Amino acid sequence: MASGKRRKTAKGNGYNRWTETEEKALYELSNQGFTDPEISKQMNRSVSSITNRRFVLRERGLWEDMEVSQYRGYQEQEKEKE
Repeated sequence: MASGKRRKTAKGNGYNRWTETEEKALYELSNQGFTDPEISKQMNRSVSSITNRRFVLRERGLWEDMEVSQYRGYQEQEKEKE
């Protein structure tokens, strides 16, 4: 039987939404040649969250737009559609 006590774990950034600033930082660090583990340490996110976010941005066609100074995050684009 379970004792009813939960194990305490450190709360990471896993459930926090990505901000536009973080997405830009991910793009910049990736282009500077940093590896995913290095980026994850700098951004306080898991390696899988780094690779997943890059994948999502590429799938949505936003990765190429990062180079343009007028880049607006995915959340802002969704608001405009409403």
